[in-house]
Amino acid sequence: MRTFLLAPVIISMKRHLILLFLIAVASPLLYGQYGLHLQFAREHLASQQFQPANILFQPAQKFAVGSDVGFWAANNNISFDALLLEDNFVSEEAKQEILDQLNGSTQFQAGFQAAYGHVNVRIKDQLWSFSFRDKFNLGLGFENPNTAGLILEGNADYAGQTVSDDDVRFHLIQYHELAIGRGFQWGKIKAGVHAKLLAGRNMVQVDPLSYSLFTESDGSQIDLTGDFAYADDQPASGYPTGFGGVIDMGIIYEYSEKITFQASILDVGAISWDSRELTGDESFSYEGFDLGDLIGDDGSGDFVFIADTLENTFVIDSQETRITTVLPTRISLGGTYQLNEKSQLLVSLHSGLTSFAPSLGIPLLHLGYDRKLKSWLNIGGSLYGGGGDLYGVGLHGRAGIPVGEDKKIGVILSADNVLGLVIPSISRGISLNGGLSFTW
Repeated sequence: MRTFLLAPVIISMKRHLILLFLIAVASPLLYGQYGLHLQFAREHLASQQFQPANILFQPAQKFAVGSDVGFWAANNNISFDALLLEDNFVSEEAKQEILDQLNGSTQFQAGFQAAYGHVNVRIKDQLWSFSFRDKFNLGLGFENPNTAGLILEGNADYAGQTVSDDDVRFHLIQYHELAIGRGFQWGKIKAGVHAKLLAGRNMVQVDPLSYSLFTESDGSQIDLTGDFAYADDQPASGYPTGFGGVIDMGIIYEYSEKITFQASILDVGAISWDSRELTGDESFSYEGFDLGDLIGDDGSGDFVFIADTLENTFVIDSQETRITTVLPTRISLGGTYQLNEKSQLLVSLHSGLTSFAPSLGIPLLHLGYDRKLKSWLNIGGSLYGGGGDLYGVGLHGRAGIPVGEDKKIGVILSADNVLGLVIPSISRGISLNGGLSFTW
């Protein structure tokens, strides 16, 4: 396959885009989408990250400690089997399968979270929670599927054409989160609030990039125009240089013995970074060279590379500044209906409110079922439609195992979507969560 030559600055840009693209489409480590099951596992510590009011469902014991981990992957176009790598290599067949499935606007989302410690403690009949987590969020979006073609295959396939995209975005943040929570109760209403201090560790942001690229049919000339804003904060020392805060809020209304309603809003806030910002609005043309220029006019054979013509040389504005990153805020509404002593139905509706929040623009509807098998063991399943990956099937199991008088070990495993593991050819996402706690 013939590949037309791009100027070094374009080649460098392309290498970065390939790296970002492959990170987004191939990573299986993405932060627990919504906690579709976990939000209803009210007696477990891990559920409080998705429904802060669950702190009030802690048993009468005075102290609980635990940890949890979660990840998820979602995109709205590409099946998971197309993203599975062999020996960390993307074959030409895999690239073509990805490109064949792209259709219209595309978003990839990524994230990961791990709680190093979560503690609930009762102080003078008031319940408080304290937790420390590490979180990672990544997102990549573009409007034109040919953007992915340029990244994966280069511009040779688009000879004689103009390829353009007005909305290419990339977002990566990693941060520590220290949270303090408190529960409140007024009659049938339970409420919870988390106040969180954030320490940013890593940030890269392109928001947005627009471009137009034309390649002559014979490869003799390439014209590129682009407008971009790039910012990053990647401290070599490893110490945080970004700081911010967020609030989580949740409420549960016990309407009757059989029916409850609930709502939550999570990650309302931002991080401010000490950042390097690069901006540009550029036009570039590459016209190649002819043999006379290559060997020199005097026939000496000296290599004289003089024919690369820059209509406008790339001039990038760089400045040290502070950049604010708004976190992926999400909101949910839901409820439960108790069918009998052992079974209940679960329903919830979720939506993202900010850029790269899960299900931005497409609300997610979740329907679930929970069954108590033993006094200490529950299992269940669910279906959802909408969201970043459009549909999914979930499973969960949780246990509260007595280990002595007034002592209990809690274990929970939950997958909002297991299709990515079981049938990757029809799935566009995967989500897994797990938690362990000890209460006395």
